[in-house]
Amino acid sequence: MDEKLRFVFEYERDERTMRELCSDFGISRETGYVWLRRYRQSGIAGLLELNRAPRTHPNQTAAVVEQAVLELREAHMRWGPRKLKRILERDQPGRVWPATSTVGEIVRRAGLVVARKRRRRTEPYTQPLAHANQSNRVWCADFKGWFKAGDGSRVDPLTITDAWSRYLLRCQAVEKTDTERVRAIFEAAYKLQKEKVDVRPEVMIPIVMNAAELKLIVYGKKIEGKTYKGLIEIEEEVRAEMGAKALPYKIGTMIELPAAALSAGEIARYSEFFSFGTNDLTQTTLGISRDDFNSFMPDYSLYDLIEGNPFSLLTPPVKDLVAMATKRGHLTRPGLVVGLCGEHGANPDNIRFCMAAGLDYVSCSPYQVPLSITAVAQAEIDRRKAEKQ
Repeated sequence: MDEKLRFVFEYERDERTMRELCSDFGISRETGYVWLRRYRQSGIAGLLELNRAPRTHPNQTAAVVEQAVLELREAHMRWGPRKLKRILERDQPGRVWPATSTVGEIVRRAGLVVARKRRRRTEPYTQPLAHANQSNRVWCADFKGWFKAGDGSRVDPLTITDAWSRYLLRCQAVEKTDTERVRAIFEAAYKLQKEKVDVRPEVMIPIVMNAAELKLIVYGKKIEGKTYKGLIEIEEEVRAEMGAKALPYKIGTMIELPAAALSAGEIARYSEFFSFGTNDLTQTTLGISRDDFNSFMPDYSLYDLIEGNPFSLLTPPVKDLVAMATKRGHLTRPGLVVGLCGEHGANPDNIRFCMAAGLDYVSCSPYQVPLSITAVAQAEIDRRKAEKQ
């Protein structure tokens, strides 16, 4: 401002022309006249720097529109931007309303949005399942399909097994597989922690169809006044209630649908391990039912529609899905632990395929474990013989 004031004083002395002064001060004559006019109108205050931001712009939301948005929000504090816009368009169809993101920004600027509380995240546990070297070190909890009770209601059996001994610790029927039912897993884990037991729960989500579904189950979601609690939030609540220290746990999923196998790369962003439920994957891939398998399988074998028993020997389409999902999952999460769960895990041919496809383990019923171990040993012997030749 000192430079502007000196310019005005020099001009008021009337010793030099406007052109000469502007040339000396390195400004245009238009700028010189502007400075002079502002000084004569407002004095020294007129020479202060003004805000150069434009007062208006073509995309500016009209004040009357902003007021309508804020009034509706104040009347319904639980409504989000999408619902606010939808209601305004319904009630006043003749007016052009801004985009949903703009509605959200208007509400945020007015201080009508409560910031979400940041959650404390438990550090992910990355050790593979194979590190279970004694009983009660790793428990596996998952839902083993579902069935209809005598009254026709759906029942989902939640099972908890010891990973080392494969001993079934608990099988509890629940009404549905929502995340609230998993509280018992974390409550039991933190009780064991207080008893000095080194427990590492692994929660497996069954029958997911895509990454969005698994993300919802793991992290939960709040939208338009509705809340769905995720596993992480439930674990944090249980930990706070029991006054315990955070323990490592893993969240994974069963790949039982072709859609899940095809999108395994995206699912691996939210899953720390995969378990291929090949019984259901065979059913959903081939479109056949395991429950009434004996009623149609003789005809399928007679007319050579299927080679062998597809619920004992993995078929080529199912193998392709398993191999592809394993590859895509490892590309997203290199440390991903991948296994196979079901009666297929005891078939020697299937075990060789799993080893070649990069799976870390197979799981089967207890009485078939010796057969599976023998098959793994034989495959390893054959591999070493081939390397020596």
